[in-house]
Amino acid sequence: MIEEAPKYLRDRYNSLRNYAWHSFFPKDTYKNKIKRFNTKKEKREFNKKANEIVDEAGAILTIFFMNYFFKEGTRTAIEAVDIFEELNINGFKIGSTTFRERNENVMMGENLSKALREELPDNLVKIIDQKNHPHEIIELFKERIDEL
Repeated sequence: MIEEAPKYLRDRYNSLRNYAWHSFFPKDTYKNKIKRFNTKKEKREFNKKANEIVDEAGAILTIFFMNYFFKEGTRTAIEAVDIFEELNINGFKIGSTTFRERNENVMMGENLSKALREELPDNLVKIIDQKNHPHEIIELFKERIDEL
């Protein structure tokens, strides 16, 4: 699925996946864990399971940040529009895009967040709603990594 995403989104996902990997396996942790296994089959199975967990964490982190950036964009646009209104200026333009009151351009991030959330399963919406920092998402997966 991620292979079909635009390059900037793939790059973001890969960066967050890397963050997750290094959060789960700092320094020599991975090397020490893999040494516990005697056969190549056991090592492959461990590696497969670890990568599946890291992939999932990377995907959730990507969604978490997308949602955050969408909402933050709207918060910032609202703040800017309100400041201009206090100065008796009815909105502003960036290129051909007009930001005024609570028009669709001002609310675009919130609308994108809502559309994203409508496509997600309820358990994932709950995660992105309840977590405020990426390390909290990492913590959700630590136990599964530790059980490997």
